[in-house]
Amino acid sequence: MPDLDANWPYGSQDAIGQAAEFLVWASLIAQSGGSLHVFLPMLDRGIDALVHRQQDGAYLALQVKGVTALHGVEAPIAVFEDHLFTPDQVVIGVHVDSARLGPFVLVADAATFKRKAGRIEDRGRVRLVADMPMHPIPGHKWSEDLVPLDQLSERLAPGWQAPAALPPVAVSDDDRVTGFWGEQEVCRRLAMLEDCGLFRPSTTLLVALAWVVPEHRFHETCLVIPTDVLPSVADIEGPYYQLHFRPAGSRRSSRLDSYRVPLESLTETLAHRLY
Repeated sequence: MPDLDANWPYGSQDAIGQAAEFLVWASLIAQSGGSLHVFLPMLDRGIDALVHRQQDGAYLALQVKGVTALHGVEAPIAVFEDHLFTPDQVVIGVHVDSARLGPFVLVADAATFKRKAGRIEDRGRVRLVADMPMHPIPGHKWSEDLVPLDQLSERLAPGWQAPAALPPVAVSDDDRVTGFWGEQEVCRRLAMLEDCGLFRPSTTLLVALAWVVPEHRFHETCLVIPTDVLPSVADIEGPYYQLHFRPAGSRRSSRLDSYRVPLESLTETLAHRLY
């Protein structure tokens, strides 16, 4: 929970945390020229964002901790141990100074954070505490994990290069709305998983839904395709993949047949693939 200084009124902890997160997202996007794409969760259960690193397609799970009050030259940050799900999850600690971030940022993966942080029992849960220095201090155990704010994106995407610009594609407002409905339908069904586990560090699946326009509903059949096989089952249209999906079926066999799934069993299908 963020500490307060005199510039923040009592009860502002949530606002401080939100300010810290969005200042970090803005820095990552601006510094990387869009090469780091930030996805925010619909439900915060320990992961504040997924960052898609476009240079290699990797997804990074981030947790941001922001503080405003200093204890000398340090600002303690705390993370619940059970909110660190994978060893490569990234913890970012920042000092929020009015409406900006301090000059240095703590960046450590979960394995490093667990190894170096202190442990405090808190009502049956373990908090991992790091005394984050505001600037590198010789001999301080967290100094090697400090990164200048203006090099934050380089820390997450070493040697990044601006992505090649794709030709613009004209998309109608109706298509955008339908696409949004499809995303929300999949999210709604995924939310029924026992742990609402929408993040897995090494698995990316494409879910394709078909909108039945006259009936204003999604078709009973959808596709669930691992993205690593997408090049072998999709056609290529310029820089894009194209799927010829016939949800109602066809007399002719298709490369997509083995990926057809009843929409009503989508939750169970994804649970089986993700666990």
